Amino acid sequence: MKHEDSMMRNVAKQAGSLVVGVLIPGICWAHPGHGADGGNWSGRHYFTEPVHLVGGALGLAVLLIGASLWRVIRAHRTRYRLLDAIGASDCQSARAKQLQ
Repeated sequence: MKHEDSMMRNVAKQAGSLVVGVLIPGICWAHPGHGADGGNWSGRHYFTEPVHLVGGALGLAVLLIGASLWRVIRAHRTRYRLLDAIGASDCQSARAKQLQ
């Protein structure tokens, strides 16, 4: 299990680096509405400017995909931990042990 945990940490670190690498260049995409030009800054700006809409949509997609993968991995780990706990190598032998 230690190998799996370290592997998950590495994946999380790589994903974090990817996110930072994608977000940092976005700072250079200055456009009207961010105060530097004396423009009208408001929350509405984030819902009407295409740069923010695309970034928000991509961020939400990454979050949803990551959460789904996390749930699948955790379910897989739990299943095999339970099989190991009862000494079964697969679900059929686990069911056979329950029936005995």
